[in-house]
Amino acid sequence: MSTTIVSPQQTMCSDFRVQILEILRKPYDKEEHERLTQEITKQKCQHKHRDLPSGGIKFYPLDKMGKPLLDHHLVLKRKTEEAVAVNDDLKQLNLLRGFLFWLHNLTNDEPLVPWNDKECVDVQLKGS
Repeated sequence: MSTTIVSPQQTMCSDFRVQILEILRKPYDKEEHERLTQEITKQKCQHKHRDLPSGGIKFYPLDKMGKPLLDHHLVLKRKTEEAVAVNDDLKQLNLLRGFLFWLHNLTNDEPLVPWNDKECVDVQLKGS
């Protein structure tokens, strides 16, 4: 009997894939779509930080607005614009779901990028 050895990175990536595919298989939700669209296109006030001698960090706002999240990821921006152009709300929502899940779970090992992963992009929802 042979044993397959799986590295921690492979396990993390496969766990990430299972979690992201579960999210992408959720049915279309208009309220979620509007909320995620607002989250990814909203400009936020820029902040700077100062390392304190005590070891803490102090954040303070600047007098200018930063770029929306979408403007930092041009491939994703292009793909969402393409989905909007053909009125594919489900595809746009899944791109946003995948991006925000990736962003909230980002590690130094950088798991798969959902908007560039064929399996994630091609997820077909049942009953939607």
